[in-house]
Amino acid sequence: MLDVTVVYPQQTIPGFWDLISGAVPKVIIDIRTRELDPALWQGDYENDPAFRQTVQNWVNQLWKEKDARIDELRAERP
Repeated sequence: MLDVTVVYPQQTIPGFWDLISGAVPKVIIDIRTRELDPALWQGDYENDPAFRQTVQNWVNQLWKEKDARIDELRAERP
């Protein structure tokens, strides 16, 4: 799976007009490849609460890692 993170290192998140008008000085695109555990697609998300919880835990961990990566990328900016 490709995990794509878009980071705007400036203090405020730009709006649509800022993006299309060229008013955004820097955008960081971080792309990582993630291996997926086959168990994540071999269950019944709708009808199996334990499987649903496993998937939700995986997604929550992914978001924690993503938030940490965003903090790293923002800290690297000059």
